[in-house]
Amino acid sequence: MTIYEKIQNVKKENIKLKKDTEGYWYKYATLEQIQEKINPLLHKNWLVIIDRTEDQKVITEIVDIESWEKIKSEMAIGEVETNRITTTKKKLKDKNETIEKYERNSLDPQGVGSIITYYRRYNRVQLLDLEQEDDDWYKGSWRAKNRSSSSKGVKKYNKKTKKSKKKKWFNDKEFARLEKNKEKYNNAKEAIKVIEENWYNISKARRDKIKDLYNDKK
Repeated sequence: MTIYEKIQNVKKENIKLKKDTEGYWYKYATLEQIQEKINPLLHKNWLVIIDRTEDQKVITEIVDIESWEKIKSEMAIGEVETNRITTTKKKLKDKNETIEKYERNSLDPQGVGSIITYYRRYNRVQLLDLEQEDDDWYKGSWRAKNRSSSSKGVKKYNKKTKKSKKKKWFNDKEFARLEKNKEKYNNAKEAIKVIEENWYNISKARRDKIKDLYNDKK
């Protein structure tokens, strides 16, 4: 039996992942959940998964320990965003504007560790073609494609997700992320509408801060 036949045996078990962990405006299946579901089936078919980092890549291999055949998936780590913020001043239309931005540092150990875990998870999903709910890439792509979307487009997206429950309040951490990615929305009204209807409750004080972020005094 080839490694591909063994992997097909694993896929026949119809593994379904539950997105039960909340991330930044999306949910995902954890690496621990994936491991728990696939490991017994891999062992049953004499397969083993090996992870390693090499040449700035996260490499995941499935190895057949009977024939030593193997298949692999790899993703480049690249630079990793840190939590440090740098402040610079830029002259714009005869006035100084303060700009805050997140530094990028490929040596940030916590950032590298997080992305390695993230890629190990996706390598497994890709290699075994695991079934899960709509990928978090979909929501990210929707936001990217709709930076200049009309309110009609926003309503169309909300219609698909209107059953989602609001999990928590929009806090300082989420506001910092919005500051960093403010270009995703055209104005404060659009940002508040999408965030509040799909993910978070927003207090009046936080709503005012978002308006200030977009220089919206209305």
